[in-house]
Amino acid sequence: MRTTVVSKSTIEVGSNSALAGGGLAVAAEEKDIEDHIKETLSIGKGLNDRVLVAELAHGGPKETELLRVLGVDLIQRPPFGYRVDKRGYPANMLGGRILVKKLIQEANRYRQIQFLPNFFVYSILAEGGEVSGVVGFEKEGRPCLISSKSVVLATGGGGGIYKRNDNHKKILGDGYALALETGLSLIDMEFVQFYPFGFAEPGLPQAMIYPPYPEEVRILDCEGKDFLKKHGINMSLDRLIVTLRDKSCYLIYKESQIGKVCMDYTRVPDSRWEEFPLSLFPKKHFNFKQNPFGISPLAHFFMGGIKVKPAGETDIHGLYAAGEVAGGLHGSNRMGGNALAECLVFGAKSGYEAAQYAKTRILKKTPPIPKDWPGDLLVSSAELKSTPNTSVVLRAVRDLAWKYAGPIRNEEQMREGLSLLDTRRRKLDSLPVCQISELISKKELENSLLVLQAVLTSSLARKESRGSFQREDFPSQGGDELLRRVSVKMRGAERNLEVNWEDL
Repeated sequence: MRTTVVSKSTIEVGSNSALAGGGLAVAAEEKDIEDHIKETLSIGKGLNDRVLVAELAHGGPKETELLRVLGVDLIQRPPFGYRVDKRGYPANMLGGRILVKKLIQEANRYRQIQFLPNFFVYSILAEGGEVSGVVGFEKEGRPCLISSKSVVLATGGGGGIYKRNDNHKKILGDGYALALETGLSLIDMEFVQFYPFGFAEPGLPQAMIYPPYPEEVRILDCEGKDFLKKHGINMSLDRLIVTLRDKSCYLIYKESQIGKVCMDYTRVPDSRWEEFPLSLFPKKHFNFKQNPFGISPLAHFFMGGIKVKPAGETDIHGLYAAGEVAGGLHGSNRMGGNALAECLVFGAKSGYEAAQYAKTRILKKTPPIPKDWPGDLLVSSAELKSTPNTSVVLRAVRDLAWKYAGPIRNEEQMREGLSLLDTRRRKLDSLPVCQISELISKKELENSLLVLQAVLTSSLARKESRGSFQREDFPSQGGDELLRRVSVKMRGAERNLEVNWEDL
């Protein structure tokens, strides 16, 4: 059996996993498993798929042990969990990068595994409720059809559709769009996690400020006063980022509408500045030792995604989903450390199930070619009046997402956002392209708009505030009647999204 791993970017660094700090929420001992489950459910505010949570907590120790066998050194961190040991690596190398690097090295030992970097998947091929492959473009722009007995979607989330985000620049929600176009449902798409601590100082890059945070670090409000004391929060920043990520994000976002919220590292000893994560700070552009700097939230993680069963199975036979592209595990908010743990546990489960399913199939040599075969969507250069500038359109989409689907929402703004989105889509539909690279960029924009539509549509349906989801017009958490999932599915050629409520 042969496995092909495709990525629309480079294999080693072209993902959010490679940008992760390297924290893993995994029980170190048997007695800690129940604590992991309770903490995950508590942070998810009752909307987690309990079966998936149990699979995560019980499967984590096994997959962590496999990492050790593969040569990934881990350091235990309380109350439960691990962090990739960076000793022996450059100070500015992230733990996630080390983890991905080790896994790729192991995969390269197997001749049956083939990597296809810079491959853009345009659509999934499915017929009669069963997957048969994907169609897309290779790096040089050549159309390519890959026949497959099973497919695992592990495309990450959609944080890159936001103006302020800490995701890899290519993370634009492609997996969500592919799923909708293939007839699958997305659940919990209203729940987008924003990371509270992101650089927002002129001249500094838009990036996440990684934990762990030295105990000397303070958050200052717009008057220079202690922000946490002001709001009655009495815990370390490391603990806050795990258990109160949503609350701290809203508070910082609201305060930043009034004035500048800052992080103050001026009391951190000089000896700490060459250590991770302070080694990542862009010190050439700012004197962090002497001056506090502005911060603001960043789009960080999508809790919602494809509706899946415990081993990543979707409603299309042979099609699986794992990682951030799958929904249900996190409920209304994700606990810190559960992202990489999710990738390890459900990546292994879905991969195994996909392989087992493939063994039972006899695939036709050539699956059906979709009617909108990508090459047919190009026009001749003579027909173009001007070269399409898709980068300008992407900036407009990101502005749209940040303004109308940001950390705090309300009905009036969201409806306005959907109206503007529809206008933007009509303009995009009429945008002619003559090169494969332009076609890919246009498709990415279409995907981004569809994902934003799913976020806004789901957000309008949920009339409460819960977890990572905050509505100004419904500021309180609802009762048991809202302990249900919002599900969206695409209906018709107009790409309308149908909303349904599903019981847990």
